[in-house]
Amino acid sequence: MKRLLTGWLLLCASGCSGPVARFEELGARVVQNQQNHVTILNLSRTAVGDADLAHLEHFPHLQELSLTETGITDAGLAYLKAVPDLRALYLVGTPVSSVGLASLSDMQLDQLQIPAAAQTDRGLGYYLAAVKTPTSLDLRQWRISDAGLEQLSGLDLERLEIPEAIQTDLGLKHYLAAIRSPEMLSLYGWRISNAGLRHLAGLKHLRQLQLPDQITDAGLVHLKDVPVLQSLHLVRQQITDAGLVHLKDLTNLRELYLGGERSTITDAGIGHLMGLAKLTRLWLNGTQVTDAGVVALQQALPECEIIK
Repeated sequence: MKRLLTGWLLLCASGCSGPVARFEELGARVVQNQQNHVTILNLSRTAVGDADLAHLEHFPHLQELSLTETGITDAGLAYLKAVPDLRALYLVGTPVSSVGLASLSDMQLDQLQIPAAAQTDRGLGYYLAAVKTPTSLDLRQWRISDAGLEQLSGLDLERLEIPEAIQTDLGLKHYLAAIRSPEMLSLYGWRISNAGLRHLAGLKHLRQLQLPDQITDAGLVHLKDVPVLQSLHLVRQQITDAGLVHLKDLTNLRELYLGGERSTITDAGIGHLMGLAKLTRLWLNGTQVTDAGVVALQQALPECEIIK
């Protein structure tokens, strides 16, 4: 009996001064499962230091770790190799750099939040090496370049948001290489040129497309490579009668939006649309098309609703 009591006292002493107690002294929130395994450790806004993370080796079943707004540095991340079951890691507000993220390679994280200073081209590479294959990425606040975006090629993302600064011709190329073949694509606000539209070639499932204001007649020539297109928005673009000839082969078009302020499109231009038999809606507000031109087009496309 005396031996059992002595053992119990030693266990208590060990538990009270062990890793859990140490983290709780720092103000951490510790969650354990039914097997008394520590699965969640929230050290946000505590005085935890790099050396304290050496105690993580006692928590091999840890799944979630928050170090938000702490002083943890690149050196501290090296200790995370001791928690192979980790699935969520929060580092926002720490001094961790993009180089430090290299310690997270192959961790297979489901969630990873990193500080702004690490959101760079190099940081993106290490981020992708640390997480399971993502289905969506929001990179709007990242400081990445067109070239940095190339690292996403082949990811088959369902959703991707990128910074305005890289919404360029090259950015579009890498964007399309990273996402699942889209059915809808809005490029409104992108700083792409007419030549940049060549990257749309091969989008076999693209049915809806909205183009930015600066696109002109020369850009429309590339739409011939998107044969399944069903809805096209060209409102406010600098499109003339001559440019509409490039739409005559888009025989799957059902909706077409033309015009806008200062549009120069006339009856001659919409004459190129008479062969689009599947067209059911045509928006001509702001164009120079006459009532007579509308009547002539309506006769050619009796099932089309023409709005002027």
